[in-house]
Amino acid sequence: ESLFNKLILMSGTASLFPPITPEEALVKQQEFLSALGCTDFACLQGKTDAEITAVTIANGAPWNPVIDGE
Repeated sequence: ESLFNKLILMSGTASLFPPITPEEALVKQQEFLSALGCTDFACLQGKTDAEITAVTIANGAPWNPVIDGE
């Protein structure tokens, strides 16, 4: 018996943005870090929520589901 027999998607992200490959996700990751003036995640952790939100809005909310398997 499976754990789920039905599922409701509560977030609109998966339906609003097309899925991307892991390689495309890495490119988006670097673009996002660069827009924040960062080169690594240690820098990202030092950013405020306002800074991250501003870059997210300026870059068109660059969040996509990533297909990393079948």
